[in-house]
Amino acid sequence: MAAAVAGFVDTYAAAIAVASLVASGRMSPSDAIFPILAGLSTNTISKMFVAGTNGGRSFALRVIPGLIAVALAAWAGALYVLISNSKVLVLLEHIVLLGFTCVTRLS
Repeated sequence: MAAAVAGFVDTYAAAIAVASLVASGRMSPSDAIFPILAGLSTNTISKMFVAGTNGGRSFALRVIPGLIAVALAAWAGALYVLISNSKVLVLLEHIVLLGFTCVTRLS
């Protein structure tokens, strides 16, 4: 829930917070999928709102379909991971841990 609310402002902060929970072992990679996508989805809603209010109708009609496509692709990928075998989940865990390691080294 917190990741979804944080996503309205910044999806990266929410994703990094969830990734740190995975890296510390307090959350499994499969449990991290929904919070990260919830943050992405609420951030997408924020972007659609900004596109519509600041860019006007013409801009919004060009931008919003792309935003929706990205969000749907992310959810489709998550669905694939959730219904796939455990090897995919292990791969996701390694990707999340690698991303968290890179972020912490850059900080």
